[in-house]
Amino acid sequence: MNVRKGLIIMRKNKKNASNRYIPTKNYILTALIIVFIIFLTFYIIKWYQVKTRQNIQDHYLITSNTISLEIDEYDEIDNILTESPSFYFVYVSYTNDKDTYNLEKKIKPLIDEHNLINNFYLIDATNMLKDKDYLTKINEKLNITKKKITKLPVILYFENNELISKVDNAKDFEALIKIQDIDELSR
Repeated sequence: MNVRKGLIIMRKNKKNASNRYIPTKNYILTALIIVFIIFLTFYIIKWYQVKTRQNIQDHYLITSNTISLEIDEYDEIDNILTESPSFYFVYVSYTNDKDTYNLEKKIKPLIDEHNLINNFYLIDATNMLKDKDYLTKINEKLNITKKKITKLPVILYFENNELISKVDNAKDFEALIKIQDIDELSR
């Protein structure tokens, strides 16, 4: 009899559980939470995309205040040669490229560490890329006859207005600093 009562009670509980009333407001609240989570997810994705696009639109070396000498027109390139110190670097690059942005992030600590801020010029070739012969024009403006620029980005090292070396990655830039003993020159 005890067993039977237990079975009957269990059956009643199962029956009551399936007929249990859930208020409509719980369904609405659950739906609102799901919609909120979906909108929040889309917002975060869009924010990340905009932030990433914004990062590569400007030169990291400029936005991080690592260097302030930016040139974006052919005519301004002449100013480098007339006002330059005995040794200097010219970084020729463009924006809207993730690899260029990453290169700039890698060379920033090297510029800071070796105190090259006043010896570092940036030629922003973003607008110059529209010309078919932009590399030829840049080579002419910088008086480069040997070791011509063939691709961007590139870091050029000049001593007494003469091109000594050119590199196109952070590892080679670091090696150039060590080989040329830049720390000794910058004192």
